[in-house]
Amino acid sequence: MRSLYSGRCPRYFCTWQNGVGLPRQLENGGGSGKATSSCEWTTLPPTRYSAWVYYDSPELQDFVRWLAATTPSIWLRAVSSSVPVLLVSVQTVHLLGMSVVIAANGFVAIGLLGGLRSHDALASLTRKVIPWVGTALALMLVTGIMLIVRWPQRILLSPAFVPKLVLVVCGTALLFYIERATNRQQDGLKVRTPAAMALAILLVLTWTAAVIAGRWIPFA
Repeated sequence: MRSLYSGRCPRYFCTWQNGVGLPRQLENGGGSGKATSSCEWTTLPPTRYSAWVYYDSPELQDFVRWLAATTPSIWLRAVSSSVPVLLVSVQTVHLLGMSVVIAANGFVAIGLLGGLRSHDALASLTRKVIPWVGTALALMLVTGIMLIVRWPQRILLSPAFVPKLVLVVCGTALLFYIERATNRQQDGLKVRTPAAMALAILLVLTWTAAVIAGRWIPFA
């Protein structure tokens, strides 16, 4: 028998009776097609995590337990086990979206630091990168939801998940603020000023931390 939760498991683990981690009916493709579960949840001893930490809360664990037993989660596990390239494709699109966001913010930071000598060039750059960033974030949102549904325990119970979300939101808000500040008709943000350099450094640090937190999720 195999546990649904591998590695760290705060309170519960799920053992599938057919020993492969998937409901027998869905795995064999038979029956009425309803994703019924033979999962038995078993209480585990307390872990090394404190009760006040969000990822150790019973409410979150109950939600993860519920999500892992839903039809979409069971279906995604079945499909990704049968056709691994689909799961790799979803992860690749998610990483490509993050790469576009990082590249766009890097260009803006370089412009703020003096890579673009004129204010008009910086304003034009920020206007052009916003649609690219918006599209990339939309792709990251869709693929991220798919990965969460596929691995609810691995992602939602990771200490790095919420920090990554917070950093992505802060980095996006900061980029939009820079875009508005550089495109003001009067008193717009100028390149190579102390304010511009501080914003550029903050932008780079925020997105660097977001990347580190995202890569930390599977290992936390």
